[in-house]
Amino acid sequence: MPGTATEAPSDGPEGSFPFMHSATGTTKFDVKLDQSPVMGSNDAPVDLYYWSDYLCPFCQTFAMKIHPQIAKSAIADGTLRVVFLQLPNIGENSFPAALMAKCVWRQVADDDPDLFWKWHHAVFEQQGEEGSGWADIKNLYKITEDVGIDTDAITTCIENRQDKIRKDIKAEVTVADRENIKGTPAFIFYNRKTGTSKKLAGAQPYATFKQAIQTVKNG
Repeated sequence: MPGTATEAPSDGPEGSFPFMHSATGTTKFDVKLDQSPVMGSNDAPVDLYYWSDYLCPFCQTFAMKIHPQIAKSAIADGTLRVVFLQLPNIGENSFPAALMAKCVWRQVADDDPDLFWKWHHAVFEQQGEEGSGWADIKNLYKITEDVGIDTDAITTCIENRQDKIRKDIKAEVTVADRENIKGTPAFIFYNRKTGTSKKLAGAQPYATFKQAIQTVKNG
């Protein structure tokens, strides 16, 4: 079932909701920031490494109902920085969707990074039943076009950069494997100053995320 996004804040640490931007460097968990969308201030004390699969129904719940609440609170007040990572693990269309997500980010990161958030939500809004084919490449292109992203540029990215992007996704899966993350959605909270970290799995209630953020921030 499509989710309903929580009302978004109007401003925050990177200017305005949804606070999307590029970043550089490699985190303590070997997450390469220049390969992924980032949401929230680079000065935030707590990182959230967020693995997802666009075919995962629990990921849809997090994306549509919980993440917007986190954005209104811990991201908007500068406490949390979220890094979007790929962990294709559900079905045959999981990897093509992850590949397209990477190409969408490459296309919009410099000029209109907030379009990634719009695309990310649009894909989850269109999520259908398992085996329905809703996430085949033709439909993903239609969603991308409807969001206002140049699909010709996405095609060029997929054709010309697929090998590099596959390696990027594999690196994110490798980090997940090393941290014993087997499914989606999955999360690691990390305090970059103190080294305190905490893992969560699944579409936990917002209160659980709120508590985890506070615990890691104070750790």
